[in-house]
Order: sequence, then C-alpha cells, then structure tokens
Amino acid sequence: MATSERVRGKRTVPAYTTLRAVSWYANQLAKTDTHASLNHIVTSMMFDAFTIEAYLNHLGALTFSFWAPLKKKLSAREKLEVICDELDFHPDLGSSPWQNLGLIFELRNLLAHAQTEVVPFKGELRGQELIIQKWPKAKWEGFLSPDRCQRFLDDTKAMIKQLANAAGISPEEVFEKDSIEAAIVRGEDLEGIESQSA
Repeated sequence: MATSERVRGKRTVPAYTTLRAVSWYANQLAKTDTHASLNHIVTSMMFDAFTIEAYLNHLGALTFSFWAPLKKKLSAREKLEVICDELDFHPDLGSSPWQNLGLIFELRNLLAHAQTEVVPFKGELRGQELIIQKWPKAKWEGFLSPDRCQRFLDDTKAMIKQLANAAGISPEEVFEKDSIEAAIVRGEDLEGIESQSA
C-alpha cells in the first residue's frame, strides 16, 4: 500500500490569459455562428478590455510593491500611465496597436454603465410597408463589427507584448499558464502550519 503525505502549496492564476482565451474563442465563434455573431462580437470585444486591465494589474503588481491599494484608485488609463512611466516606456497612442486602446476602454465603459437609449429614426411609409434606409444604433452598437472585433483582439495581444517587453519579460512568458508550487508537509511541520493558519 502506498503511503500518503500531506502537500501544501499555492496556485498562481494569471487571469489575463483566461480572459484573452475567452476573447479569442468568442472571436472565432463570431466568424462561424451567423445566428449569434453579434453576441460573440460583444463578448470578444468586452473581454479584450478585461484582458488589458487584468494585464495592467498583473504588471503593476510585478512593478510596484504597493500596487494593491493603488489599483483600486486608478482608471485603466491611469494604470497604463503609471506603469509606463515607471518602465520608461512611451507608446505612441496614435499608432498601431495603441490607437484602439481608447475605443476599447470606451466600449467597456459604455457597456459597463449601459442604459436604455431612445434613438430617433426617419423612414417612409409606402402603402402598408415601412421603409427605413438604415436603422439607428445606440452608441455602443456603433462600435460593433467583425473587422473591429478582430482589430481589438490583435491590438490587445500586441499591446500586452509591448508592455511585457518594456518590463523585460520574454515573449514566451507573456501568456503563461497557471503555475503550482507545492511542498510535502511532514508530520512535525504540520502542527506549525496549522497553528499559523488558525
């Protein structure tokens, strides 16, 4: 019979990698699921914003020992500025891939604080048929398109890689999987550990 030993450890879960995966899969579904394409586009584009902010929080924690209280006070844009200043990294927000960052965060804010909108339209009644050249859209709907969805996805990945490079993180380690650190706990050590966690 095999002996068993207690093991204690911790698992590190880089949330931005999972959020990025959700965005990527939703983007793929948007290309193939024609009945729900709009739903997948919304999901992908929102998760791009979540991915960037999660990476900023990840990088902020690596860069600053006091990040935990700071991150609660800063907007995503302010987090980027603080981190970039510390890394002496100055992205050109007017060129690729950074030119869409403002739109990514604007869409996120529009949907995070969404409300019912009344959007006027004009049309023509021909007999019993209502003819409308173009249905009006709520502001957030104007962001949604398959092309923009793909650009958001690609730009998000490129921005994260540039930030990682500025922080001295190798490209292979950027979208890392979660990791586990564990140690066997001997009987004499277990009492000390249990008393610390009580």
